[in-house]
Amino acid sequence: MALFLCIILDTVLLLNPFVYAADWYRSNAAGMTLESALSEESAKQSRYSLSIETMPASSVPSLLKLYYTPEYRSELHTLFEDGAEYSRSWHCFDADKTLRLVGTLSQTDLESFDSLAVYDSTGLLTTEYRFVNTDETLIQYHYRDQMLIRVETSLNSLPLTTDYYRYSRSKALRYIERIYHTELTQTQRLSFPYNGAPPDHSFNSSIIMTDSNFLSDVLTHVHAGGKNVYTKDEQGRILTETLYDAAGNNIGILENIWDGKRIKSMIFRSEADERLTDYEYDENGDRIAELNYNKGVLERTVRRQPGSADREIEELYYNGTVMIRAIWERGRKISEERLR
Repeated sequence: MALFLCIILDTVLLLNPFVYAADWYRSNAAGMTLESALSEESAKQSRYSLSIETMPASSVPSLLKLYYTPEYRSELHTLFEDGAEYSRSWHCFDADKTLRLVGTLSQTDLESFDSLAVYDSTGLLTTEYRFVNTDETLIQYHYRDQMLIRVETSLNSLPLTTDYYRYSRSKALRYIERIYHTELTQTQRLSFPYNGAPPDHSFNSSIIMTDSNFLSDVLTHVHAGGKNVYTKDEQGRILTETLYDAAGNNIGILENIWDGKRIKSMIFRSEADERLTDYEYDENGDRIAELNYNKGVLERTVRRQPGSADREIEELYYNGTVMIRAIWERGRKISEERLR
């Protein structure tokens, strides 16, 4: 009987290369590993749970292989909400454990992808693909000295927009200029307050570079052929940004709450969603902290490390308790500590 069971098990493994022991975690809607779980049952007691399986190179989908190299280590992340599968994604890491590829699988067809993100050896996002029906949106990011200077977006190989990022001498973001390459031929400039003197609000570039994914699912719809409509006050400050998908449906509204020349809070609202980001500044007006709330619950904080202009401390919360603390340096994670 034991020999028979071994033969059956070997046959299952041969026919299904995806049968591997998975590590389970309590998670959040973004798929972050907040806390290790002893079992699948234990993990699924939380609203969101995550399984991570290390996969062999032979199982990597063909789309990922366009950017895949043999040295990469691949993981399949499966996110669950209330015990039901919510999303799947592939994560590929190089020999230095730097994330190089993230592919999000379609919820309706696990053989296809909704998106693909490519990162360079320093952890900077360089290329994104967004797939909606038969449409393919390509977004390419260009940097100088690890600072974003240009973003080019095309749809089905047709150029759509080019965004130029301009900075002051102190490396504070001054404005973003968008150029349309389709029937919208006008140039649109999104300016941050600037009166000819060095800006005192200092949109800190390292905090901008740290990727929280806090609104990435919302902005995906905009990148996939949607649009955004802005309202400003008499000082030229952006008050609201209304987001539409490719079909013209209203995704939601981003509202900026200003304190003089600095953004104090940013609120996103839709029919079923409400997220809040609060910002804190030091006595010089430099941004030093970012706090993310989901429906009133604190999920994440990022604070500049005291005495350092390049380092940030990121903390992830679960039920009001800090679960993970990570240290970022110039937009790249250099350490991570699980506290619970």
